[in-house]
Order: sequence, then C-alpha cells, then structure tokens
Amino acid sequence: MGNGDTYGVLRGRARAFRPEWRDHTPHFQMLIDGAGSPFRVAINTKSNEPGPGNSDLLYLVDENFLHPISEELLRLRPGFTAMKKQHGGAAVDYQRGNLFDRATMRRIPAFLPGPNNDLNDELGFHATRSINDPKVEVFVVGNRWGPEAGHVDEVFDFEPGNGMHDIHMNQGNLGRHAHGNGVWQDGAVFFRDAATGLWTGVFLAFQGQAWHTDERGAPVDTGPRSRTGYEPGPQEPDLAVRIMAAVVNPERGEDETVTLLNITPAPIDLGGWELADKRNRRQTLRGEIGPGQSRMVDIADGLDIGRDGGALTLYDPQGLKVHGVSWTNREARRRGWTVTF
Repeated sequence: MGNGDTYGVLRGRARAFRPEWRDHTPHFQMLIDGAGSPFRVAINTKSNEPGPGNSDLLYLVDENFLHPISEELLRLRPGFTAMKKQHGGAAVDYQRGNLFDRATMRRIPAFLPGPNNDLNDELGFHATRSINDPKVEVFVVGNRWGPEAGHVDEVFDFEPGNGMHDIHMNQGNLGRHAHGNGVWQDGAVFFRDAATGLWTGVFLAFQGQAWHTDERGAPVDTGPRSRTGYEPGPQEPDLAVRIMAAVVNPERGEDETVTLLNITPAPIDLGGWELADKRNRRQTLRGEIGPGQSRMVDIADGLDIGRDGGALTLYDPQGLKVHGVSWTNREARRRGWTVTF
C-alpha cells in the first residue's frame, strides 16, 4: 500500500481512544487493530466554520442498523480492503445508499461539560464496548493513509504511521472543500456485536454540505433547509411520494411490485419519474397518483429487486431523490409476503 489516500473499509477491534480538545479541528482518535496491524482512525468532531453553533457536526447513531451493506461488510477480511466507488458493494453514499432518513440527523457539539451529551461521549461509548467485548467488531469506512515508513504515529506512538480519515460525508461541498466532492466515497463507522447480530451505524456530516448532489458529488441548489439538521426544505422534493411497500420475493408466476403513496394535497404526474435498484439500473414510470392515494407498480424485469437484500430509490424528472428504501435478506426470505417501509 502506498502513501496516497485509498478509499476502503478497515475491519478490526478497538484497542484505545483519545478525544482531542486542541486546535480548531479536533478529532476523536481511535486505535484499531486490523489483522495485527495498528491503525489510527481520526474522526472529525468539529468543523472550522465561524459563528455560534456552526462548527457543530450533524450526526446520527442508529443502534439497530438494518441494511444489506452489512452483508457486504461481513464478507471482508480483517484489516484494510480498498473499495471501488460505485453502487452495489460496501462503498457508502449517504444520499444514494438509502442508509438512513436524512431528517434524523441532528447537530451535536464536540464537547460539553458533563456526561453523555456530546459527540466525544457518543463515540467513546461505542468504542469502549469494542475494547471491552471481544465479540464487538468495528468497520471503519473512509480514506486510508500510510503506511508511512520511518514515521511514528503522533497520537498512539506506533510505527510506521498508518490510519484512516474522512470518516464523514464527502460530497455536497462548496468553496475550498469542493475538491473533495464525489459519490460513493462517504465515510461511516459500524459496530457489530457477534453475540446478538446487531449492528450500530454512526454517520457524520458538516452543516454546510448540501444533501442533493449531482453525479460528481457537487451540490444541487434546492433552496434553504433547516440549520438544526437535514430536514428537507420547502423547495426540496423529498417524500412527496413515498415508497411504502414492496413484494420482493413473490410467489412463483407472480410479479415483483412496489407501492407508492402520494402524501401531497395535489395529484402527481409520474411521467419522467424513475425507480432505481441498488446497482442504479433504472425503470421509467408513467401515470398519475391522486392526492393521498397509492399506486402499485410492477417492477421491470431489468431491475435487480434483491431477494438477498436490496434497495429502491425514487427520482423525480429533475433527477432529484424523492425517497429511498432498503431491506435485508432476512426481511425478504418469506415468499409472497410484502415488505413494508
């Protein structure tokens, strides 16, 4: 492995952590044992945006994370594995991957006096579980640096220097950070408890990053949004039509279907709208959904509906994401049953 950044996944066990309070861009530093090699994972806990509260990050911790990416992560060997930045694997894209509901992300300060009230406390709680319990593994998605021959790590004093960073959303940036934009290159941390099979997902973003982005990861202007989190703004198309249910493992001879619901008070013409599967293969829709009404749509033969776990994303004629869902192989295993979202 060279010294340049490489996007991928580090699988291992947490051995130690150290929150930073210093300078204007502190990190939560975590020492991970990846197949016998030490890695320092540097997780941003604060940005350098000026103004009260503007440096707080947006975060979500999902302690019952259910998504087909978990099966992809489990296929990886311990240590670091480079990932292609594309649909359908273990690469992460907050907007395209249907990992979580964007509106559940909230601002959180890096440090506040007292227990259990800031980002360092959140990360420290989950890191401690992995340190104390050999059944809890850590999967870090981001960019690798190193190994740096002859360089001693500045935090945990191992040699050669080696680690992971960019453990956050890496698209939707304006100005001096725009060079880092791209799709299927976001960062995240996942914890898996082998005893229970439960996953926890940790997702971080900067307040200035736009949610809707083009295929280069550049922001798409959709008007103002909330400054407390990622709640959709009044001009954004999110959730006007929702994917409510799907038959992903139908009875023999029956069709795979998806049920759409128009939650607005006006009819919506679906002409030019598209459904995309987890590999971004697309199906063009047509017809109309009345206000408050639902419509069942047959899934085209070319789409991979994913009986072993999958995803569907709904796009409007402007190419903006309206809604997205995902399901695991466990949810799809009963033939003929409808999966609800």
